[in-house]
Amino acid sequence: MTMIRHILLISAALVLFASCNDSSTGSSGLNSRDFFLRITMKTSKGNPVPGLRVSSWNLYPGQGFQKARLQDRIEKTTASSSIGFDVPVAAGVSLTILEIDDRVVTPLVDNRVLKAGAYVSTFQINDQAGTHVYKCRMASQDTASGARLFADSIYIVLWQPDAFFAILGSTSAAGTIETRDSLRFPNVLSLPPLIRTTIDPTPLELFSIPDSVVIVAMDTVAQRLQEFRCVVRKGFNDLSFVWSPPTPVLSAAPPSIIRSETRIAVERSGVPTAWKLRQNYPNPFN
Repeated sequence: MTMIRHILLISAALVLFASCNDSSTGSSGLNSRDFFLRITMKTSKGNPVPGLRVSSWNLYPGQGFQKARLQDRIEKTTASSSIGFDVPVAAGVSLTILEIDDRVVTPLVDNRVLKAGAYVSTFQINDQAGTHVYKCRMASQDTASGARLFADSIYIVLWQPDAFFAILGSTSAAGTIETRDSLRFPNVLSLPPLIRTTIDPTPLELFSIPDSVVIVAMDTVAQRLQEFRCVVRKGFNDLSFVWSPPTPVLSAAPPSIIRSETRIAVERSGVPTAWKLRQNYPNPFN
């Protein structure tokens, strides 16, 4: 009996050790224990509301980017911004958009041999996201030896306060939607101060992403929606809302999308004297 008890204790300890060292992640690729969000939609009588499409984005700390563009929707250019960079000598250059966890989103310049010059890459992001922070990494290497010549990165911020684009998913039969994807709520991430720009790369101010979040639930069949304001923080978030959408019904239709291609062009004449990766503009962009 003592031997059996000893074996059971060892087995339990091994199970506990395995669970404590579980490195499973959510869709974000970040540790799933750091973030969990459950949103529940119920009627005033406490009945679950299934099939609602739920969107979300962080409130912008300042003017602009605040209102969901739900009226006069005709067309929307996919979210785009521009990144300038200087190349003082001919080299192989890479410019890559990555998630915060370093997964590649899209290569803007893929180890392309560029002559010395000042360049700008205009790019688009087609992610179905509300507020999202990416990294843009620039690297260059000598075309003969392969030696690293330069490396730098910046943070770029997508801010789409739009219920037709910032979609989390739909509520289940229990009226809930759950996610561990902390990248969808970048205020819970460890980020440095972010740089705001508008029509050019000139830094205007530093900003951070607040924990105040807009949640929009939409009945796509009846074309009704309701907006909620809440706070989402790192860790466990369990939010419950009463579904009682106002009238009239939503009359706006989803916008048509204008597609454009990522491109690179010479930004100005002359040969730069040093390597440089400039802040994207505008930042945030949508």
